[in-house]
Amino acid sequence: MKLFTKIPKDWYIITGVFALLSIIFYTYIYFNTPLGFGPLYRNWDGPSYIVIAKSFYNPILIEKFAVIKELQQYYYAAHFPLYSVLIRAFSFIGYYQATIVVSQIFTLLGALAIYELFKLLKIREPLVLSLTSLIFTPRWFVVSHTGSSEPIFMFFLIMFLINFFKGKHLSGAIWAMLAQFTRSQGILIFAGIGLYYLYEFAIKRINFVELVKSVAQYLTIPIALISVFTLYYFQFGTFFAFFKALGSYGHLGTPFRMFGFYNDSSIIFPLEVMIYLYLLYGIAVFKLISEKAYKLVAFAIPFFLPIPLLNHLDVSRYAIPLLPFVLIAYQHFFGQRYVKIAMILSIPATMVWAAAIIVFNQTI
Repeated sequence: MKLFTKIPKDWYIITGVFALLSIIFYTYIYFNTPLGFGPLYRNWDGPSYIVIAKSFYNPILIEKFAVIKELQQYYYAAHFPLYSVLIRAFSFIGYYQATIVVSQIFTLLGALAIYELFKLLKIREPLVLSLTSLIFTPRWFVVSHTGSSEPIFMFFLIMFLINFFKGKHLSGAIWAMLAQFTRSQGILIFAGIGLYYLYEFAIKRINFVELVKSVAQYLTIPIALISVFTLYYFQFGTFFAFFKALGSYGHLGTPFRMFGFYNDSSIIFPLEVMIYLYLLYGIAVFKLISEKAYKLVAFAIPFFLPIPLLNHLDVSRYAIPLLPFVLIAYQHFFGQRYVKIAMILSIPATMVWAAAIIVFNQTI
């Protein structure tokens, strides 16, 4: 009983709302999409992570388990291993089921962690913002309820931020390392650490030796990245398999190239929404700068800068790591009563849209 009395009351509220949203959404999916949960299990990138969970990048086994045979084997190098390891650990309930269960576990853990981060930073109404993080943005709602690595990455990212801001750098380095094993974006955490300590060195004039010691603790991040690339060397025969996979996508280019890339009117007109996304994230970053929240800015900038370079319609997915910073920047806005009401009223639309995206965005 003592264990449960020590759990903050707000944790129960977050868990209850999360469970309710998930039950409603999955019930809607089951009864309103073709083949029940079939589209849910086949949503990108869940099946790709299952292939890795079964093969661990072994080309022979990839050939055996691949859902889409036309994909080059090095395509799977774009998907980092930790999520697949967790899928394998939960595979006793079924691989497809494990993709959803793992995502849901870490989505809830992430919501609880972001609540603790907001409390640590003395953010206004941490409970409201934590509940908002369950449904904002709609694209985050999709990936947090399907087979994807973002929920795990976000949990590790938030745990890193909590420990970094507490000055617990050893544990922070471990959480950041786990984030790197989960997604390639983990190296952007290391870039943020570099920016932060450069600011400390340039403005606060900290000792150079102290600077080196501080950054050295976080070498776990590039070491983790090198470890993944070394695994790729032994499995694919090239240390640079990830870049080969990334190059085949053609996702990165000159700023805003995406707006001139498509010649389909059904795509060009909706691209207007992308400009609002740039505004959403850009204003948040500049607002943090104006408020001199430089610790936060140091970690937000590396995640923001690649966004205009993306030649991809799914910008909102690649921008997901910015969400904690967006919520902090707009904390006063989300705290308004009319915004709370509007967010609640948007939940049905979010769920219907999410179900439509899941049906559309399937591997097979």
